[in-house]
Amino acid sequence: MHNHFLAEADKSNRKEASARLLSATKPFSRLQWREAIRTLEWWTNENGGSELSICIFAKLCEQESKGENELDETLAKKVAQSWARDFVAGVSTLSVAEFSRQLKICQEAIPSLRMDVSAIIHSANAKRQTQERSQGEKLAIPNISLLEEMESKIEKSQIQDDPSVCPDVRTINAAISASLSFDEPELAERVLTRMWNINDCRQWQKIRPNHITYHNIMVSWVKTCRSTERAVRVERLLQQLKKRHSEHHYDKGLTPQRQHYILALSAYSRDGDLKRAQALFDYMLKSFTLTREISLKPTGKVCAVYLSALSRKPDVTAPVLAAAVVHNLFERFHDNMDPDWLPTPQMYTSYMKIWIDSGRPDGAQQAQKILDDMSTKPGNLSPNIMHYGAVISGWCKADEPDRAESIVRFLCEKTKVKPDIKCFLEVVKAWSSRNTSEANKRAEKLLVLMKEIEGTSGTERSTATLDIMRILSRSIKGGDAQRSEDIIHRMQSQYYLGHSSLKATTEHYNAALGAWSRSNEFESPDRAEALLLEMLERFDHGDNDLSPTEQSFTSVITCWGRSNREEAGLRAQAVFDGMQDRRDQQHLSSLCVTAASYSALIMAWARAGEPNRAEIVLQEMHNDYLNGNKAAEPNQIVFNATINAWGKSQRKGREKRVDQIIRLMQQLGDLTEVRPDIVTFSTAIASCMRSELSNAHELAESYLDEAKRLYAEGDSGCKPNSMCYGAVIQAIVRGGKSDAPLRAEKYLTEMISQSELDAKQVQMAFAATISSWAHASYQSENVLKAEALLDTMTAFGSKRGQQFLPGLRVYTEVLIAISKSEPRIRAKKATALSQSMQANSIFPDEICERIFNACFIRKRRR
Repeated sequence: MHNHFLAEADKSNRKEASARLLSATKPFSRLQWREAIRTLEWWTNENGGSELSICIFAKLCEQESKGENELDETLAKKVAQSWARDFVAGVSTLSVAEFSRQLKICQEAIPSLRMDVSAIIHSANAKRQTQERSQGEKLAIPNISLLEEMESKIEKSQIQDDPSVCPDVRTINAAISASLSFDEPELAERVLTRMWNINDCRQWQKIRPNHITYHNIMVSWVKTCRSTERAVRVERLLQQLKKRHSEHHYDKGLTPQRQHYILALSAYSRDGDLKRAQALFDYMLKSFTLTREISLKPTGKVCAVYLSALSRKPDVTAPVLAAAVVHNLFERFHDNMDPDWLPTPQMYTSYMKIWIDSGRPDGAQQAQKILDDMSTKPGNLSPNIMHYGAVISGWCKADEPDRAESIVRFLCEKTKVKPDIKCFLEVVKAWSSRNTSEANKRAEKLLVLMKEIEGTSGTERSTATLDIMRILSRSIKGGDAQRSEDIIHRMQSQYYLGHSSLKATTEHYNAALGAWSRSNEFESPDRAEALLLEMLERFDHGDNDLSPTEQSFTSVITCWGRSNREEAGLRAQAVFDGMQDRRDQQHLSSLCVTAASYSALIMAWARAGEPNRAEIVLQEMHNDYLNGNKAAEPNQIVFNATINAWGKSQRKGREKRVDQIIRLMQQLGDLTEVRPDIVTFSTAIASCMRSELSNAHELAESYLDEAKRLYAEGDSGCKPNSMCYGAVIQAIVRGGKSDAPLRAEKYLTEMISQSELDAKQVQMAFAATISSWAHASYQSENVLKAEALLDTMTAFGSKRGQQFLPGLRVYTEVLIAISKSEPRIRAKKATALSQSMQANSIFPDEICERIFNACFIRKRRR
């Protein structure tokens, strides 16, 4: 029956043969699978053949979902292109929505298919609309259901009592199979009821349902999107078939087949009803053991579907159940060498996924062992990309990307099986999640390798380029941002030339906007805003793949905030307001304002030197949170940014405003996580360092003392750091009080006693303390104290590392102290200091040379 259609050349015979093919219930052999593929391609190339092409494709999906064979994305695209051709020509009965729904049903049958054909569908719809506008009227699109036609003929035959009018069971079965993609299981079941009514009343054998009828209706329910009814309906149909079988004296035409049980298992699997799947599998196993009924034989294919059900919701016990099933399967094969007991490729895939997703620490290792043993177990199966991909995913989930990468490289170099895009992206994501420079390099190398093998595997540029853009978005180089934007424009050019897989999406634009937000180029904010406007314009013209998100706007706001340009605050506010307006006008939930966008705007105003505006935004953010927007909850970052804005401003009373915000944080800290931390106190101390108040140094010391007290009371977030001590020392030195050198030296001693130190802050703290001694009023001790601090730092640096050794600024401050010393020792000490600098490879700059020369000039004048 399957081979007959190959000899039929004309179109009418091809249709009849395809209908018989669609009504078949037995699995395709490998040869028949290839023949079905060729038939599908024939219909995709035939004008008006898109309806049958989608039906055949659905049949192939059904076969693949049972572990028979494997499909790829190319077939889905061919089917979509055939529909697009017929739809534009006005000969397709399928609308955009109906065809999209059918493809989704196919995708549900085979989750591994990405079904990325939206570009073809949108393009066809756009062309059709253009034709309709040019013709001035809508083209008529018929939408006649085959099942409705069958139902009408059955009803007509009942009224006329004429069996010749009634279609036979073979025709009805073909109609049900051809309508699988229309998601009409209720209509198919209604036809089944009418068939039984006529058969029971009039005994018309030609219309009596058989096991093929039940099979096709069960397939329709298994593939339906209404998962709440799926398992119940399939189970009811199976029970009805068994009942009818017994009522009709065990007619062979009504004998439940193994495929019916497999469909019931599939329904339970898709609904996640592991308990019923387990019960049905146990029933088949026990019944076969007692009766040896061939339809109940739990073959490798049955076990594959059962393991697929286990893999849907695996727990720590699932690997034990799966291992028992596999072990029993192998034992049965060894007992009688029956090929029905051989495992299928899909069974191994599910078995690996069960281990990987079980949450057990050895899950990835066990999956790797299953992969390594596949070729030595019964069946001698060679691993395919699904098996390698599962193990790669397992190692990545176990946070061992190096093990996953080794498999990818092995596939590239030593096997006929080449890694697909999913394999590469799993490893790239695993490396990228570590967020280290070495990990990023490893990810980039993998992307380069992916590009090198393009065309030899399932890799696609659309996703590869997205990951490249994400890597580029981490860079602060303007050139990388430019390259990221160039990728989008190249993708657009190729997309318009027909490469549908190169469709730019919101993620691509967000990656490019992120790259511009990290760039230090002067024109970065202008470029980022222009790219955002381009994205919004394309979205407004109907490109739904470019729906803007909060991240899109936040990147531009951040870019303006980092620009330090005079108009940065106003431009950032304009972008923020534009986001809110678009959210309100277009009701886009993706533009819900969160703490990220508020923070970016506050920082933009802070850097623009507008603390009042920053505080207004902070108040708006707090009000938004109180009104129910939990995503806008203020945090320490926004408060610290507002404090920083006040601290860096030249406004009168800024010190008081900083202190008020800190006290507000302490009050709110009882309700939210905005208690002051060490960044808060460091920012406040830094503002004191820039203050002109006479008691600014005392205020700085009080903030440091408060941080020390909170840390001693158990608040680990307030542990004083190098920046805190460094800012206090500089505030004390700038205050110029008589006791400044002693107080600065006290905090310097506390600072260098810490275990974690910032070398830059240590250098600045020593330089400031030495400077305070150089300018102190009591001259006799100045040089000695400065030299003693130099020696202390030298000894400290020899213990802690070269970066803590005295630098040029420290030597310069010591030289200033020497220049103010008594003339009789000035030149000698300056010469000794110069020799020390040379010994430590510290080379004087122009200022240092001038001070050094001044020491000798004064000596000669005397």
